[in-house]
Amino acid sequence: MKSLTTLILSDAEIGDQGVSDVVNACRSYCTIEYLDISGNNLGKTPAVNELAENLNIYLTNNRNMEILKINWNSLRGAPGEKIVEGIRDCPSLRELYINNNLLGVSYEEKQPPINKLSEFLQTAKFIEYVDISYNCID
Repeated sequence: MKSLTTLILSDAEIGDQGVSDVVNACRSYCTIEYLDISGNNLGKTPAVNELAENLNIYLTNNRNMEILKINWNSLRGAPGEKIVEGIRDCPSLRELYINNNLLGVSYEEKQPPINKLSEFLQTAKFIEYVDISYNCID
């Protein structure tokens, strides 16, 4: 599977641990250009921290990722921020669909992850399309 370029796991209901395990297993498949992990109830269990770390590492090291769909989950707080950092450090990303999460909700007296995403988008040079609608602003 070294030539895998598209991985669609949308609406599979595999949750934080399931997506974390898949992303971790895919670390050696940096040929993936299109990843869709939408609608998997992400952000609802303590395993979201492991997911955020694995996704951050995967995105940071993937030089081919062009399209990431991570919409319709419940990402927020520190895990959401960690994922946004991975998005920021993904050099080939052109399209981002991260709508319908909770990135606009502040946490632990910190600014919400949407602020970090906004800062990134102001300086991003290669992003062509971003959907961050419906991210619940405090």
